[in-house]
Amino acid sequence: MLFKKKKLGNIYAVTGGDYMGEFFVLVEKTDKDYIFLSLPDFYVRHVPKDKYEFGIQNKILDFREKLPQDIFKDCMNKYTELKLLNHGKTIIDRRE
Repeated sequence: MLFKKKKLGNIYAVTGGDYMGEFFVLVEKTDKDYIFLSLPDFYVRHVPKDKYEFGIQNKILDFREKLPQDIFKDCMNKYTELKLLNHGKTIIDRRE
């Protein structure tokens, strides 16, 4: 069941930890991480795959839904804009 939830465009509520109250939209996958656009403030979050699994199993990441295509497209445009502003590098936390 967990494997079906790792699709681009899925949105998760963060129910605990440092990012509690944020919503994570899955925008990219790498060999080691899942990359999320955090809403509502547009932070880019890199989550190691093992921490993602821990978060799902412990209900820290709560799957909400697959975003409608037009909303996901807006999120991807914002993510791409952030990458371009940082010369192709994604930022982990703009709050620092």
